[in-house]
Amino acid sequence: MDSFRTNTEGVGIDASGLWGNVRLNNSTIGTANIEGKLKVEIKAVSNSNNTITAINNSADRLSLSADAGSSISVTTLNQSNTPNTPSELVLQNGGGSITIENLNQSGGTTYQKDGDVTTATMTDGAYYQGYGPSGGGYAPVGDGGQIGTLNLQGGDFTQYAGQITNVNQSGGNFIQQVASNQQSTITTLTQSGGNFTQESGTITTANLSGGVFTHKGGTLSNVVLKAGGSGSTFVNGTDSAFANITQEGGNHTIIGKVAKFTLAGGSFTN
Repeated sequence: MDSFRTNTEGVGIDASGLWGNVRLNNSTIGTANIEGKLKVEIKAVSNSNNTITAINNSADRLSLSADAGSSISVTTLNQSNTPNTPSELVLQNGGGSITIENLNQSGGTTYQKDGDVTTATMTDGAYYQGYGPSGGGYAPVGDGGQIGTLNLQGGDFTQYAGQITNVNQSGGNFIQQVASNQQSTITTLTQSGGNFTQESGTITTANLSGGVFTHKGGTLSNVVLKAGGSGSTFVNGTDSAFANITQEGGNHTIIGKVAKFTLAGGSFTN
């Protein structure tokens, strides 16, 4: 199938209280356009492998799910809002596999309850990892899945659970706070702007050249202050002295207690 479209925009229909169900059984789809005041679930039936080249979603809600032994692979998913429709995207495995190669978000809200995203790029909206619709409301749910690279340019990202290999933050807001009985990990954070708050969870390395990084809890193994940006502000919001910060260059501000500080270049304010 080359393409399909669901759309209530411009026809005066509010179907937001109804669900449209699309069942995939070893299907190949070119482009799926999901628009308007309606909720749509695209679900892979058991023991089927399905591919979609592109999904453009601005509907009330689009849910992607896969039964046990099945999969949905999407090359590009574009998540946005229309002026009259606050849009939601929900990724939930359901026992199968959901894989998004490129997720581009310019508006609306994404709930990644699980599933794998290779590259996510945000310019606006909200993104929740390990959180989403549950029991008629919203709650921390799922293991959060995995994100290979998150490019956060704007909007708000909250990580309740899951793994992210690389976070490249030039704007927006990131909050890391772990839900009960879950794990929240980031291998490498590269921050040149925006605000990052670590309340819990684990970050292996934080490379900071701009923006504000606030450490309130969790595990933060390595902090390196870099040259080449506008200068970062590192805030230790805990009562304990932070173990180790290395400054390689640039002009940075450090607030709070630090046990060991190594200045290899640049200047700092404390």
